Amino acid sequence: NLVRPWRPFLEAIWAALAATSASNAPFRSVWRAQIQISLDWIMAFLSSSSGTLTREWLIESYVNPDADVVMTLDASPYGLGAVLQERGVITKYLFSKLTVHDTRILGQPLKTSKGQQVWETLNVLVSLRAWLPLWEGKRVQVHIKADNMAALAAASALKGKKGVGLILRELALLYSSGSFT
Repeated sequence: NLVRPWRPFLEAIWAALAATSASNAPFRSVWRAQIQISLDWIMAFLSSSSGTLTREWLIESYVNPDADVVMTLDASPYGLGAVLQERGVITKYLFSKLTVHDTRILGQPLKTSKGQQVWETLNVLVSLRAWLPLWEGKRVQVHIKADNMAALAAASALKGKKGVGLILRELALLYSSGSFT
């Protein structure tokens, strides 16, 4: 089932095909520039380009799997926070203030609840990026606990409402380089 991990990359193609606005493209056509980034990524996946998408697992990780990992996440209009538990013990935490740079990239205002789903979804990406190296090459089950169901659903299905597309594309790439159950 390739559609699910590719969903964030197919989004631009579907949007271009469904657009009814005047793009000045010929009837039943789209401009290649509209979808070029998506086409480049899909081509990279199909051509099995070597790079960071190489995975290696040791027999040891299947014989003696590591314990479950629990990430508890929360975001506010001011910042992101997360706690990592391994074998039931808190081992790491992180926090990060949201900045003007975040609002510029993701198009959501600071200090209001308007961008809450976007910030919660961003927290999934930030936390996974920060802690993925801890269990890379190991067999673990990653559980994510958060209070925003829309963000959890978006991170799981790689599909969400307006504003989270960029985050979901980054999550798709992150998922492709890890082994998650």
